[in-house]
Amino acid sequence: MGEGQSLVTEAGEEARGTGLIPTDKAIRVGVQLNVGARGLEKAQLASGVRSRRRRRGGRIPDFSSAVGGSVALAIQGEEHWGALEPASASAARGRDSRALDGSPLRELIFECAQAVARHDLDRSLGILRYLASKVPEAGDAGERVGAYFTRALACRVAKRLEAAGGNGPEGDHSELLASLRIPDAPSQEEIHAAYLALNRVTPFLRFAHLTANQAIVEEMEGEDIVHLVDFEIMQGVQWPPLMQALAERPGGPPHLRLTGIGSSPDILRQTGNRLADFARTLNLPFEFLPLVAGGIEQVSVDMFSKREGEVVAVNCVLQLNRFLEKGPDSLKAFLEMIQTLRPKVVTLAEREANHNQPQFLDRFGEAYRHYAIIFDSLEATLPPRSPDRVTVEEVWFGREIANIVSCDGADWVERHETFEQWREIMESAGFHSLPPSTFALAQAKLLLRYYPSEGYRLFENDDCLLLGWQDHPLFTVSSWH
Repeated sequence: MGEGQSLVTEAGEEARGTGLIPTDKAIRVGVQLNVGARGLEKAQLASGVRSRRRRRGGRIPDFSSAVGGSVALAIQGEEHWGALEPASASAARGRDSRALDGSPLRELIFECAQAVARHDLDRSLGILRYLASKVPEAGDAGERVGAYFTRALACRVAKRLEAAGGNGPEGDHSELLASLRIPDAPSQEEIHAAYLALNRVTPFLRFAHLTANQAIVEEMEGEDIVHLVDFEIMQGVQWPPLMQALAERPGGPPHLRLTGIGSSPDILRQTGNRLADFARTLNLPFEFLPLVAGGIEQVSVDMFSKREGEVVAVNCVLQLNRFLEKGPDSLKAFLEMIQTLRPKVVTLAEREANHNQPQFLDRFGEAYRHYAIIFDSLEATLPPRSPDRVTVEEVWFGREIANIVSCDGADWVERHETFEQWREIMESAGFHSLPPSTFALAQAKLLLRYYPSEGYRLFENDDCLLLGWQDHPLFTVSSWH
């Protein structure tokens, strides 16, 4: 048995031994909900694992865990998009990342980055010309991530030549740079489809959702009116498991109000209708409040409809990093705005990376390491010609790589910080961490059981949970009040 399997088995035994998971592991499958862009995606949504957890005050409340729904979603997802098969037996065992090795390709890409950093256009173009003929975009993980970084470097060089009015090295480089051109920005529909694909093929978003949901359910125990504020709700795939958990709560369900923030009125309308339909099947009192905003930085406290007696939970999954480009004052103002809502819990999910470095080579090296690990995890989880993998790499991660490498100033929006930096930011804004529960940890481990590779790893911290690949943390989830 591999190490990853041992982790999951131990998690299951630990949970059963403490009464967190019933012996029969009964998961009651709920209703299918169409949540996909263009009506193509259907997620199986379920909940119903009865659980007990000792809270900080020593009481042992009984509630229906939202985590069970996310684990059931993983099970049903395999039936929906086909069983996940790794590229090879060695991949399934979670072998060390080959995308991080000292291959000639990687060394040449870093040499090109160094030439770009010192404004040596002759050398940069020469290396790019060689890489254009040698880097296959459909190769292994190391070759694919190399192709995306090569295109991003070419974009940075093209911008520099354009800024110089074409006064660069002699010769026509337009054909070379055109061959390495980054595709046009994806549409909102394509971004939402990639989000759904990312949710299907990796545990990262499910890990973020189930861990955040568990914190919310625990903090909302006994409350009669719950108001969830979700900054960038997308298709709302996070919420049906939590809704079913609230509907099955001992003593009856609360009245749930959900403010969903997004940029597309049409997607918000569809999301609200689907969630409302789902709530009706549960007999859960429910209101959906759509809030259209071009970005979360455009949201102000007077946009919220808050009622007397309600208790607020704020959810920020992969959103706070958007403020890093705007400077500390903008982020501080946003966190102060959240404070005015007087939330009982704030859930935060972010990348565990440091791409917010002013020196180009520093952020290039950190970004290459981070995305090489992510691409390696995708290769170990999905077959070589998986359409979902192509979508996730091109629309989601490829877009991020292009922005980090080719952009500066206000155009550079893909910035990430480590949890230690986020903890300092949150504490300076007056928030205090809520340690993850033992049950949240056990269920996060159980989630990984439904992925074929043993390379995914959970990392414990007193104030957060982290999910990564091999020995490299990649995503972190924390709760605050």
